[in-house]
Amino acid sequence: MLTALAEGGLQYLMAGARCNIGLKTGRYMFEVKILEKSTFHEDPTARSRMMGARSVLRIGLSTAKSSLILGETEDSVCFDSEGFFRDRRKASPVCSSKFTTGDVVTLVANLDPNSKFGNTLSVFKDGQRVAPPQQIPEHLQGKVLYPGVSFRNMALHYNFGASLMPLPFKCRFLKDASQKDVSIKAAVKPTDGQYEVIFPIAVPDEGGFDWLDHFLESHPGYTELSDRAMLSWCEQSGLSRPKGYAATSRASNDKPEMGFGVSALDDGSMRRTLQALVSIQPRHFIVMEVKAGLLKEDRSDLALRWGGYQRIATVVVGEPPVAFKEYSQERIFKAKQEAKLAGAKSKGTPEEEIPAVELTAEEKKLTFRRLPVSDLTAYVLNTNFQKFSLPDEQETYFEDIQYVWSPEKKAKQHLEEWIQVKKLTSRLEDLQPGEWFSTKWKEWQKVVQSYQTKHNIYKAAEAKKSAQLAAKEQAEKDGTELPLEALAALDESDKVDFDSLDVFGVEDVMDVGGGEPLFAAFTFEDWTLMSLRYELHLMAHAFRRDSHDPGRISVPVEHLAFYYQKYYKKALNIKFFGVDSCEELVSMVSDTVLITGKSKVLEPQLPDDLESTNLFVMLTEESRRDRNRRIDMGDDSAKLKIVASGQATATPQPRPFATTQIRPQWPQQQPTSYQTRPISPFGQPRPTYQPWEGDGYKGGGYKGGWRNW
Repeated sequence: MLTALAEGGLQYLMAGARCNIGLKTGRYMFEVKILEKSTFHEDPTARSRMMGARSVLRIGLSTAKSSLILGETEDSVCFDSEGFFRDRRKASPVCSSKFTTGDVVTLVANLDPNSKFGNTLSVFKDGQRVAPPQQIPEHLQGKVLYPGVSFRNMALHYNFGASLMPLPFKCRFLKDASQKDVSIKAAVKPTDGQYEVIFPIAVPDEGGFDWLDHFLESHPGYTELSDRAMLSWCEQSGLSRPKGYAATSRASNDKPEMGFGVSALDDGSMRRTLQALVSIQPRHFIVMEVKAGLLKEDRSDLALRWGGYQRIATVVVGEPPVAFKEYSQERIFKAKQEAKLAGAKSKGTPEEEIPAVELTAEEKKLTFRRLPVSDLTAYVLNTNFQKFSLPDEQETYFEDIQYVWSPEKKAKQHLEEWIQVKKLTSRLEDLQPGEWFSTKWKEWQKVVQSYQTKHNIYKAAEAKKSAQLAAKEQAEKDGTELPLEALAALDESDKVDFDSLDVFGVEDVMDVGGGEPLFAAFTFEDWTLMSLRYELHLMAHAFRRDSHDPGRISVPVEHLAFYYQKYYKKALNIKFFGVDSCEELVSMVSDTVLITGKSKVLEPQLPDDLESTNLFVMLTEESRRDRNRRIDMGDDSAKLKIVASGQATATPQPRPFATTQIRPQWPQQQPTSYQTRPISPFGQPRPTYQPWEGDGYKGGGYKGGWRNW
């Protein structure tokens, strides 16, 4: 008897069983009786996720390497209890009735090519045919096919011997099959009685999952346990996932997240339930956990769950063998060809007219295939990679540690080099600005405020002086004289020639002469660039202190916006500066910071122990003068495109699928001239309107008030 589990989320998934006797030729039958359909308390959301019946039976044939869920791959065909014939996820309605509790379902497989109905499957319900013979797909003909069943929320009795429900014709049961017509696949048990559980250890995005697929193809006796395998199980069980099952819909390959909105499926219950069953269903397993396999503590917890098994750590790190490189190239070619076929078919191009693709020179050099999503999410990778390690002899919970690509020494060296590269290019997610940064930033804000206050005072004085100069000119025309105080204010004897002034020779930027500051000619753009200079300068020096890692001392330009947000608690909008990339942004203040090295990191050009921040005023003024000289010479590229505050708003985008709706114009009703008196709230005619005769209010009212109603 076969029965399905109904807890831990498994009640939503299909179970399967396959006979170890495969058919090569001849005509044979076997029976399945539906004993009961299980019921359980169901999450309301789960019902909408199950595409099809809650209780399902599938009965058919498959190859030895096929999935146990029939009808989902090209290696199996079947009938189901809803009356469909299934082949490669295509369901065709062929049966005249469905199967339910108490029914005996008989499958007749005719693999005799010389028979009238050779290479067909027939299904019977309680001894009566319910569908015409269905042709076995051509690609399965001639192969050894094994009887099997897939089911959900059912209890079944299978019968390979004496008939429970005779057919209208004679047919031998599988138990009575001739030796020449069948192939018996005996279960191979370990000689020492211990089954293996393999833990692959791989560097993220360096072929770990391709190695796993390659291993499973050549070792069909191993069962994969991973989140991606469980997600595939859900897909084959017909569960609807809001994000779909495409590779790009996953957060990562290691932890793709279930995302069904059903607690029993999303909270890890399936994994825990299966872990509890491994002791009573012994077989070889391969447990794929990328992050856990690289962290020593997690690796220990993972291995210790598998007591009673031969635990083997298989390290696939370093230079892979030629066979794997060829396999990787084949998968790159296959993925590219499938993408081209899909694109051509969407345009209506016949498949035979679609030419084969060719790999580019760059693709031929690839050792590892680029998957649609990364093995780990950026956050998980950035917060853990510095702790990655490979297993060694001290981890005694492994019975064996195998380095299948590079030897142990080279594999560990490869991982160390990979970590060093990641330090230069990855984000430090848990970075916290230190006290040195906070102190310097507060000091700068006070200095900038003093600059702007001085700038406002100077501009106001200049405006007043302009007004007094105009008054003087008017007085001269009128033949009058201004007061001595007004004439004294117009004295410019102590004013310097600002345009010929040596910017870097100024002693006081607040007063270069006559009360004029060095930033007197600053506009909105100049203040913005001066702030950018100091912000990038300060961030570059603060990062060296706050990273607390001698191998990570510079800000990668690709993460400039991320760290800017971390330090200044505001977004860095490069469009505001009129540029399209962070590289262009940094080039605007190249006198303060530069992008250097192959890793393109931010390198400060000024020391962190400046005596005064006045240097940033000088650099900005010198840059302003140089920019104006270039513009005067006709160099339009020198013009700034910085957007003033309030103008850097995004262009509103139309909502997808939005349509213009016109409110229907309903015909207006004409006022009705009532011939009868209004009705009271109680359905009676209102009393005659008469003046109120009581005390107090003298206005009109209904005599007798509400008491008459």
